[in-house]
Amino acid sequence: MSDMFVNSNEKHNNSNPFELALPYAPEDMILSCRYIEKGLVFLSDGLHSCCLGTVASPVLVDAEEINSGKVNHKTIVEKRALLLSKLNAGDTSISCHGCGEVNEKVYKDVCLDYLGECMIIIQHYTVCNMQCSYCTTWKNGLSSSYSEQSIIDILKCFSEKGKLLGGSWIPVSGGEPTLLKNLDTLIEGLAELKIGDICIFTNCVKHSETIEMHLRNDSVFITTSIDAGIPSTFKKIHGTEMQSVLDTLVKYRKTGTTQLRLKYIITEENRNDDDLYAFVFMMLALKPDLVTIAPEYPRNDAQIPHESAIYGAKLWYMLKKYGGDGIVIDTFLDVQRVDQRLTKFSSDIYNEFNRLCAEAPLTDEYNLLEEIGDTQRVVVTESYARKLKSVFNEYVRNDKKDNETIALWGYGFYAKSLCSDKSVRDNITVIVDSDKTKQGLKPFINSDIIIHDPGYLIENHVDAILIASGALHKSEIEDYIKRNVKYDVRVLG
Repeated sequence: MSDMFVNSNEKHNNSNPFELALPYAPEDMILSCRYIEKGLVFLSDGLHSCCLGTVASPVLVDAEEINSGKVNHKTIVEKRALLLSKLNAGDTSISCHGCGEVNEKVYKDVCLDYLGECMIIIQHYTVCNMQCSYCTTWKNGLSSSYSEQSIIDILKCFSEKGKLLGGSWIPVSGGEPTLLKNLDTLIEGLAELKIGDICIFTNCVKHSETIEMHLRNDSVFITTSIDAGIPSTFKKIHGTEMQSVLDTLVKYRKTGTTQLRLKYIITEENRNDDDLYAFVFMMLALKPDLVTIAPEYPRNDAQIPHESAIYGAKLWYMLKKYGGDGIVIDTFLDVQRVDQRLTKFSSDIYNEFNRLCAEAPLTDEYNLLEEIGDTQRVVVTESYARKLKSVFNEYVRNDKKDNETIALWGYGFYAKSLCSDKSVRDNITVIVDSDKTKQGLKPFINSDIIIHDPGYLIENHVDAILIASGALHKSEIEDYIKRNVKYDVRVLG
């Protein structure tokens, strides 16, 4: 185990759940949240516990205090404890109330000392070289509220205490990160700490040698919102020309990376067939490792138009029709449980996609990537998924007997990336996922496999279960299997 971070599977059996005691008995049930316990978000106004779509937790430490250089591990633990106290006191002034991530937990199992196994967001600046119609961040124009080095120093406070966990997802957004003077410092510092996967959200207007080098080594991901198929729509949405963005993406694609992600945020301007078809065939040329379809985030009391879900489902369907399983698609969001409008969008897009598939089942007849066959480009986009694939292949090669059945638990982007490999798909018998919007979906072309509720595994025997939900939920799933699955089963992952 590295001396920089704690193994994420290690149990924290402290008699005192964390360094700062709260007035609860060990067996008391209290409200808590994984982000309050183990998350950090660096926004322009300071440190938060979370920022999930349209909702952010209250400020823990403001920017002025960060700039003082006096923020340490104890500071953050104390601020987390204060937020937890307000939540349990029923303080309705804090944004945590009503959030789907908040749940009841036994007090002795609560620990505020650690950082990791969840999102650590870096978004401490707002300056941007685009003016996207669906974004208000660029209007603030702040280059940064505190230095990139101060972010690394705060993260090191946890590693020096032995309280830094692995398995985090670290989005670096803004603002446009390529405009940061010390982007090198930030990326190198994060990479050295080895706390998880780093994703740079860049608009690709400006090419970055630093990003290209890290893509070549597969040490970062990038996500770029294209949101259009034709230049006129792109300029209407983003306020700039499309060509420089595509030129940068081509350079990044040619690095050979498996960590290039593209995004289509559905707006009123791009909800048309001209953009849809042009975008689909652009994706067949660029061959991104993941395509995310998402709605424009609803501001204030605005609703997501139902037409966006209908359009998103059609875009999803056409990408699968012409790209088959060679294009990995993500259509749901981590913030579903936070904002019910996003939950409804997720449900609606799945329902419409299923309707389209029932009306005209997907086959390989029009699949332009079919000729790649068994040598199809294997898209395993996460270091976590690479480990899963290694574990899976070792089991199939050395231990799996004829007629043994394997269940895949979870169908998020880890599983989708894993299943872009035909040899994996061919060995999966059933998929389970607790997300009801995915249940009933047939994820693979020319396959009768459908996604079930996890309860399926209680009544139906399988020989092995591969957990592909990511490090965030692995221990919860293992506990569920231990409590509910009464037959002998091998758990992989």
